[in-house]
Amino acid sequence: MNAAANIQSFPSDRARQLLPGALVLLSPFFLFPSTRTVWLCFLFPLLFLALLVRKDISLPRSPVDIFLLVLTVQVLISGLIVAGPADSLPKVTGYFFGLFVFYTLIVVCREPKWIQFCLFLFLGGGVVLSIVGVLGISRHEEPKYIHSIYRT
Repeated sequence: MNAAANIQSFPSDRARQLLPGALVLLSPFFLFPSTRTVWLCFLFPLLFLALLVRKDISLPRSPVDIFLLVLTVQVLISGLIVAGPADSLPKVTGYFFGLFVFYTLIVVCREPKWIQFCLFLFLGGGVVLSIVGVLGISRHEEPKYIHSIYRT
Protein backbone atom coordinates (compact mmCIF):
# COMPACT_ATOMS: atom_id res chain seq x y z
CA MET A 1 0.00 0.00 0.00
CA ASN A 2 1.39 3.38 -0.87
CA ALA A 3 1.72 6.29 1.55
CA ALA A 4 -1.01 8.41 -0.11
CA ALA A 5 -3.63 5.69 0.33
CA ASN A 6 -2.52 5.22 3.92
CA ILE A 7 -2.87 8.93 4.69
CA GLN A 8 -6.35 9.07 3.12
CA SER A 9 -7.57 6.19 5.29
CA PHE A 10 -6.98 8.18 8.48
CA PRO A 11 -9.46 10.86 9.53
CA SER A 12 -8.35 14.44 9.38
CA ASP A 13 -7.27 16.08 12.62
CA ARG A 14 -10.36 18.27 12.55
CA ALA A 15 -12.69 15.28 12.29
CA ARG A 16 -10.65 13.44 14.93
CA GLN A 17 -11.36 16.28 17.36
CA LEU A 18 -14.87 17.10 16.17
CA LEU A 19 -16.52 13.67 16.49
CA PRO A 20 -15.64 12.90 20.12
CA GLY A 21 -16.26 16.51 21.14
CA ALA A 22 -19.70 16.53 19.55
CA LEU A 23 -20.52 13.18 21.13
CA VAL A 24 -19.53 14.42 24.58
CA LEU A 25 -21.53 17.63 24.15
CA LEU A 26 -24.63 15.76 22.98
CA SER A 27 -24.35 12.88 25.46
CA PRO A 28 -26.76 14.39 28.05
CA PHE A 29 -29.49 14.42 25.40
CA PHE A 30 -28.86 10.73 24.69
CA LEU A 31 -28.54 9.63 28.31
CA PHE A 32 -31.40 11.72 29.74
CA PRO A 33 -33.79 12.15 26.81
CA SER A 34 -37.07 13.99 26.84
CA THR A 35 -39.65 14.36 24.12
CA ARG A 36 -38.79 18.07 23.82
CA THR A 37 -35.06 17.58 23.24
CA VAL A 38 -35.02 14.34 21.26
CA TRP A 39 -34.44 16.26 18.02
CA LEU A 40 -30.96 17.15 19.28
CA CYS A 41 -30.06 13.45 19.07
CA PHE A 42 -30.21 13.76 15.28
CA LEU A 43 -27.34 16.26 15.19
CA PHE A 44 -24.60 13.67 15.71
CA PRO A 45 -25.70 11.30 12.91
CA LEU A 46 -26.01 14.30 10.58
CA LEU A 47 -22.47 15.41 11.48
CA PHE A 48 -21.18 11.86 11.02
CA LEU A 49 -22.84 11.56 7.60
CA ALA A 50 -21.56 14.99 6.54
CA LEU A 51 -18.00 13.97 7.40
CA LEU A 52 -18.44 10.69 5.51
CA VAL A 53 -19.77 12.48 2.42
CA ARG A 54 -16.93 15.03 2.49
CA LYS A 55 -14.51 12.10 2.88
CA ASP A 56 -12.98 13.61 6.02
CA ILE A 57 -13.42 10.20 7.62
CA SER A 58 -13.64 6.68 6.28
CA LEU A 59 -15.58 3.91 7.94
CA PRO A 60 -14.01 0.48 7.56
CA ARG A 61 -16.26 -2.53 7.14
CA SER A 62 -16.29 -4.99 10.01
CA PRO A 63 -17.90 -8.40 10.57
CA VAL A 64 -20.35 -6.95 13.11
CA ASP A 65 -21.84 -4.37 10.73
CA ILE A 66 -24.62 -6.65 9.47
CA PHE A 67 -25.60 -7.64 13.01
CA LEU A 68 -25.65 -4.02 14.14
CA LEU A 69 -27.78 -3.14 11.12
CA VAL A 70 -30.34 -5.85 11.97
CA LEU A 71 -30.37 -4.77 15.62
CA THR A 72 -30.78 -1.12 14.62
CA VAL A 73 -33.78 -1.97 12.42
CA GLN A 74 -35.30 -3.94 15.31
CA VAL A 75 -34.79 -1.04 17.73
CA LEU A 76 -36.31 1.44 15.26
CA ILE A 77 -39.36 -0.75 14.64
CA SER A 78 -39.93 -1.44 18.32
CA GLY A 79 -39.49 2.27 19.10
CA LEU A 80 -42.11 3.20 16.51
CA ILE A 81 -44.81 0.69 17.47
CA VAL A 82 -44.65 1.06 21.24
CA ALA A 83 -47.78 2.35 22.98
CA GLY A 84 -46.00 5.15 24.85
CA PRO A 85 -43.02 6.55 22.93
CA ALA A 86 -41.83 8.49 25.97
CA ASP A 87 -41.48 5.20 27.87
CA SER A 88 -39.16 3.65 25.29
CA LEU A 89 -37.21 6.83 24.51
CA PRO A 90 -34.39 6.19 27.05
CA LYS A 91 -33.82 2.68 25.69
CA VAL A 92 -33.77 3.76 22.05
CA THR A 93 -31.51 6.77 22.59
CA GLY A 94 -29.25 4.70 24.85
CA TYR A 95 -28.82 2.12 22.10
CA PHE A 96 -27.99 4.77 19.52
CA PHE A 97 -25.58 6.48 21.91
CA GLY A 98 -23.70 3.20 22.33
CA LEU A 99 -23.70 2.67 18.58
CA PHE A 100 -22.34 6.16 17.95
CA VAL A 101 -19.64 5.71 20.60
CA PHE A 102 -18.62 2.41 18.99
CA TYR A 103 -18.29 3.84 15.48
CA THR A 104 -16.63 7.03 16.73
CA LEU A 105 -14.00 4.91 18.43
CA ILE A 106 -13.51 2.94 15.21
CA VAL A 107 -12.99 6.14 13.21
CA VAL A 108 -10.80 7.95 15.73
CA CYS A 109 -8.69 5.10 17.08
CA ARG A 110 -6.91 3.84 13.99
CA GLU A 111 -3.40 4.40 15.29
CA PRO A 112 -1.98 1.60 17.46
CA LYS A 113 -1.19 3.93 20.36
CA TRP A 114 -4.85 4.92 20.65
CA ILE A 115 -6.38 1.44 20.47
CA GLN A 116 -5.65 0.47 24.09
CA PHE A 117 -6.72 3.90 25.35
CA CYS A 118 -10.01 3.71 23.45
CA LEU A 119 -10.63 0.15 24.63
CA PHE A 120 -10.28 1.20 28.27
CA LEU A 121 -12.37 4.30 27.60
CA PHE A 122 -15.15 2.22 26.02
CA LEU A 123 -15.13 -0.38 28.80
CA GLY A 124 -14.92 2.30 31.49
CA GLY A 125 -17.84 4.13 29.93
CA GLY A 126 -19.84 0.91 29.97
CA VAL A 127 -19.12 0.42 33.66
CA VAL A 128 -20.10 4.02 34.44
CA LEU A 129 -23.34 3.69 32.47
CA SER A 130 -24.12 0.43 34.26
CA ILE A 131 -23.62 2.10 37.63
CA VAL A 132 -25.83 5.03 36.60
CA GLY A 133 -28.48 2.56 35.45
CA VAL A 134 -28.39 0.61 38.71
CA LEU A 135 -28.54 3.80 40.77
CA GLY A 136 -31.52 4.98 38.72
CA ILE A 137 -33.62 1.95 39.62
CA SER A 138 -36.32 2.79 42.11
CA ARG A 139 -36.83 -0.15 44.44
CA HIS A 140 -40.11 1.06 45.95
CA GLU A 141 -41.92 2.08 42.80
CA GLU A 142 -44.96 0.07 41.83
CA PRO A 143 -45.20 -0.97 38.16
CA LYS A 144 -47.17 1.56 36.11
CA TYR A 145 -49.67 -0.72 34.44
CA ILE A 146 -50.17 -3.40 37.09
CA HIS A 147 -53.58 -2.05 38.20
CA SER A 148 -55.04 -2.15 34.70
CA ILE A 149 -53.96 -5.78 34.30
CA TYR A 150 -55.68 -6.97 37.46
CA ARG A 151 -58.91 -5.00 36.94
CA THR A 152 -59.89 -6.83 33.76
